[in-house]
Amino acid sequence: MWYRNTMNRIEKLHYFKRQFGGLLVEALKNHSVVYLSGSRNAGKTMLAREICQGDYVSFNSPLLLAAALTVPGSFFKSLSENELTIVDEAHFDAGLFKCIEDSLGNNNDRSGQTPERRFLLIGSMSLPMLFGNRAFPESHVTELTLLPFYAAERRGVGTNFLRRLLIGKMTPRTFDTIQLADEIENATFPELALNHEINREQWFDGFLSTVLQRDIQTAAGIRNSERIVPLLISLATRVGSLINDASIIKETGLDAKTYAKYKAAAMHTFLTFEMEPWGGADQMKKRYVKQSKIYFTDTNLLCYVMRRNLREVLVNDPPTAARLFENFVATEIIKQAVFIGGTRIRHFSLSGGKAVNFLIEAENGRAVGIDVSFKSTISDRDFGNLRVMRTALGKNFNRGILIYAGTELSAFSDDFWAVPVNALWE
Repeated sequence: MWYRNTMNRIEKLHYFKRQFGGLLVEALKNHSVVYLSGSRNAGKTMLAREICQGDYVSFNSPLLLAAALTVPGSFFKSLSENELTIVDEAHFDAGLFKCIEDSLGNNNDRSGQTPERRFLLIGSMSLPMLFGNRAFPESHVTELTLLPFYAAERRGVGTNFLRRLLIGKMTPRTFDTIQLADEIENATFPELALNHEINREQWFDGFLSTVLQRDIQTAAGIRNSERIVPLLISLATRVGSLINDASIIKETGLDAKTYAKYKAAAMHTFLTFEMEPWGGADQMKKRYVKQSKIYFTDTNLLCYVMRRNLREVLVNDPPTAARLFENFVATEIIKQAVFIGGTRIRHFSLSGGKAVNFLIEAENGRAVGIDVSFKSTISDRDFGNLRVMRTALGKNFNRGILIYAGTELSAFSDDFWAVPVNALWE
């Protein structure tokens, strides 16, 4: 149980058990330093304080942050030497990472043994952003990324659709009709999903302001961070599309250097993410598209940026609804992939226009194609692009599925299945 002091009143909050907790516990057993990154307000602090026993400090305190920035070595020495120290908002002081690195030497990997002194650093910015996109190959820091709820997690079930898709069998069945808007609205930031009385527009106003002013402007040192908003609006109109940098630069009026910096800031603060293209070593190699696709990490955030009402769009605007539907499926896939080691997710696109939304590759090279359609009924011809993918992948092709807005999970051949979107969480 958690309590929060809000405007001189005590608000009672219930802790919602996150399926990510097991990954965090395991990482802390085997590594000296774990950096828990992820979307602001995704529940990182609550998760850490619920499942980890250790001393807690936060750079939300101006005094602590000032001390750390002024004399980072002295601040580090002042930290408790108990088994685990948790430092929240750690992305405001990249120097702390260096102090910890210097103190640990080569003792990060203990082959399953618990390190004597450990650090859990929490921040709303990725390591590449913190360290100027350097790979940091010799770092002792292990990064885990926590994103908002996915649908199965919010429902409290252990379903992992990707795992079933890669190694399980599929059986025809009929699913119940769902309220898609309800599912999308609940697959979001914990505070919104658990409290439906919150005014979402006001919440996202505060959320985006904090990300822009604290994370991007203060922590990342990017001036005029408010100019990222027009970029987000431009990206929102291109969700699920190939990124055309020249077109976006022209539309936003940004120069190429500023555009690249702002786009990276949006991605490394987990507002957006890019889906890289797949390119195989076969006879069609020259035909593969090399551009990435853009998505928003949370579909409700996407609606906010677009200034559109999700429910109205799903009923009255099929083209936009199809893009929101694809974005929702994309976020569900990346959130579930965290639990399957070695999995790669890319898009499959050829220059002639043939494309499959997502190509999921397991560690052993076996691959699954996932296409997305907002239609409620599917025919055999809807699998045309998946057939092209099967030819390109050859023996590594496992199966192709088409996620759609209907109710029947049915086989169109041994390789191809129509799958209702419900299967992502049921």
